[in-house]
Order: sequence, then structure tokens, then C-alpha cells
Amino acid sequence: MKKWCGLLVVARRKYVNGFKDFMKHFWHKRGILFLLLANIYIFIVAPYNWNYYDVKYFIEWSKITVTHGLFSVYALADKVSYPPLAVVLFVPFYLLATMISNNLIVIRFVVKLPLIIMFNLIYYVLLRYYGWNTAKYWLINYGAYSTIFGYQFDLYTSMFLLLSLISMARYKNPVLTGVFLALAVLIKPLVVFIGFIPLIKYYIEHKTKDLIRYVGAGLITGLAIVLPFMMYNPIDFLMKVVLFHSDRLPQDLSIWAIPLYVLRYNYMLLPSWEIWLWLPAMIIGVFAYLYVFYRNSKTDELSLAKAYAAIIIVCLVTNKVGNLNYLTWVIPFLAILLSRGALGSWGMKALYIALPIVSMLLYPFTIFGSAAVVHGQVFIAEDKKFYSAVWLIQESFLGSESIVHEMISIGRAYLYSFMAILYYYRWASSILYAVIYNFMLAVILHRIYGLRRIELGLPRHKRPSKILLTSSTTP
Repeated sequence: MKKWCGLLVVARRKYVNGFKDFMKHFWHKRGILFLLLANIYIFIVAPYNWNYYDVKYFIEWSKITVTHGLFSVYALADKVSYPPLAVVLFVPFYLLATMISNNLIVIRFVVKLPLIIMFNLIYYVLLRYYGWNTAKYWLINYGAYSTIFGYQFDLYTSMFLLLSLISMARYKNPVLTGVFLALAVLIKPLVVFIGFIPLIKYYIEHKTKDLIRYVGAGLITGLAIVLPFMMYNPIDFLMKVVLFHSDRLPQDLSIWAIPLYVLRYNYMLLPSWEIWLWLPAMIIGVFAYLYVFYRNSKTDELSLAKAYAAIIIVCLVTNKVGNLNYLTWVIPFLAILLSRGALGSWGMKALYIALPIVSMLLYPFTIFGSAAVVHGQVFIAEDKKFYSAVWLIQESFLGSESIVHEMISIGRAYLYSFMAILYYYRWASSILYAVIYNFMLAVILHRIYGLRRIELGLPRHKRPSKILLTSSTTP
């Protein structure tokens, strides 16, 4: 009897271990399959479109580089609202693309290759360090795909921010942390507030040398890239990188753009102080959540991921530029928190999926799609001008414009009355989308920390969280 029981125990162990190995292998293969499907989707769609309004300025940088040199871009270009790293990342690939072919579809594909690589690298990093349960959330979020299709630099920012977290939490390397955060800021300066998180961490842990190394590495990286451009023409550099943003109108899904929509885009009626009101609101909000992070006195990886996500969301909600692609910055950190149960219910997962669909798909369709169907115009806040929606869409899809014209024709034939209503009340639609989008962000922010915890009396030492991030390998 004992012999048979022993054989059953051995058989059971072999069965259980074999099943575990099979499931691990299955999940790994499923991850590869989903990544393959995601890339097939990207490869099919990406070459046929980009956001021409922005890309036309990027192309101008390339033409100036050919005729006058890279460092003269800020002096001669009509608009360069990005720090130098964005210029450095676009120009070489565009010039390479035009050397390879004159076909616009091929040019788009080559230019977008770095973004496609970033998409896959972010997936790999999430899979390598946090497992499939995290990486899958990256694949199902529409925001990353939209950023590639329109061509924006935000995937670089997402990647550098994610690498800075891993460098700080996993490798305990302040130099790499400083380098990666500096690179993120050199693409999108708004994420500079994330730089306070390592400062607080090293201060709490009494690691003065790490703090100095972190700050030094970040400054050296930033100066090495900025100084050559700035020294060439400091006035134009500051005017286009700094002053342009200070004077631009609130736009897109920013809560500060709501008064502009109420005024039916008559920006002349906006009081000058309204354009600046966002700045104190952002500073107060950011430092309130930095204070929460400091008072918690917890610098484990989960707490750092929460702090990253919270600061980014505060910046998104309070910033006057409600750029649709900014949402991409926070997606990897929300994926980490969701996979570790730090955001809780299915409702948070639904919000995670819905956010980019509302902001990057439904909102542009409502505003640009309705205007195109009725031959209307859309207001571009940073130019303070109206543009033909048909022209913007046609130029963005040049090379596949027959499909676009067919879709617009179908809209005019069957949905004209509905689209005309949407177009007439586009100001009201913009208000509605801005309210919904920022409310969704606020709900996630509340779930991350909770507004009740922003108190001066918050105790320094809390009970350790039961949710821990542990090092994991590829499943």
C-alpha cells in the first residue's frame, strides 16, 4: 500500500510540474503570438498615415540640416517647439528614408522604424522585468499604436522613463537613472518633475554620493546635447523652446482649454491670466504628491512606480497643453500597477483601456471627422488659426487618400445631418471630452494614492505594503 501511495505522489508531482512547465511555455508562446499580431497591425497601418500638421515642421528641420547644418535648425525653422534630442532623432532617419526612396509610403515606414523599435523594446523590458501579466497591458493599450501612426516622440519618453525606474529600483545605479531621465526631459521637458523622485529617494536613504552622481549624470547628459544648439543661436533657441510654450493657448483636452471652447474659439476674449493659471496649479499638485511620496518613506519599486504614475497624471491634468500623445508616458507604469493589483478592480482596467480610445480615437474623429464631412475647419490653438479639415486629413493620409475620400463620401451620403450637428457643436463636444478625460485621470490618481492622504499630519512610517514587486524573468 505504501508503495502504491509513493508512486501516486511521484506521479502527481510529475503531472503538476509538467503542467506548470506547459503553462509557462504556453504563456511565453502566447506572448510571442500577441506581439507578432501587434507588429503586423503596426506594419500594415503605419506606412499609410502620419499627423501632417506636426510632421511638416519636422521635414523642415531636415531640409535646413541639408542646406545649413543641424545646429542652425532653431535659427531658421518656423517652429521647433522641442528640445534638441527630438531634432536629432528625426532628421537622420528622414534623410535616410529620402535617400532610399521617393515613395511616401516607404519614407513613412523608414521614419517610423525607431518608434516601432521603441514599442517592441518597451514590451521586452516589461516582459523581462515584470512578466507577461504586465507586458500584455502594453499590447492592449491603443495609445502606443496611435503615437506611432501619427508620429510623435512620446514613445522615446516612455522608454527612457521606464529605464530610469529600473535603473534606480533594480540596478541601484544613480548614474544611469540620471542619464535616462535627462534623455526623457530632452524630448518632453514636462517630465522634469519626475526628476525629484530619485532626489527624494536618495535623501530618505541618506545616500549623498548617489544623489550627487544622479544629479551630475543628468546635468552632463543634458548640457552635452543642449549646449551645441544653444550656443549656435541662444536667442532663437530660447524663443522657440521656452517662450513659445509660455505664450501658446490652452489646447485639446486640457481643462484650461474649456474657456476657449465656451468662447467658441474666440481667443481674443480670453484674459491673459488664464493662459498662466495652469503653472501654479501644476506646481502645487506636483509637490503635493511629492510630499506624499516623501512622507510615506517607502522607496521600494512599487512605491516608485506609483510615484512616477502619480506625478505624470498630475502633469497631464494640470498642464495647459492637453496633447493626446502625452498619455503614453504613464502607460508602462499603469501596466505595472495593474498587474500587481495596486489599482484594484476591473473598473481600473476598463479605464486603462478606455482612456486612449476616448482621447486618441473618439475625440479626433468627432472634431476632425465631422469637420471633414461638412467641408468645415478646425481650430489649431498653437497657431491661433483655422485650417481646412479635409486638407489636414488628406495630407496626413497622402498615398492612401482614395480610402480617405471614400470614407468622407460615405459620411456625406449617409451621416451628413449627424456630422453637421457634431460640427456645429464641436465646442461642446470638446468640453465634454475634456471633462471625461480628466475625470478618468483623476479617478486613477485617487486610486494610486488617495486624496485623503495628502495631509500634513500623514505619519512618516506606514505599515509595509503587502504588494511587492519581485524580480522576474521572461515567463
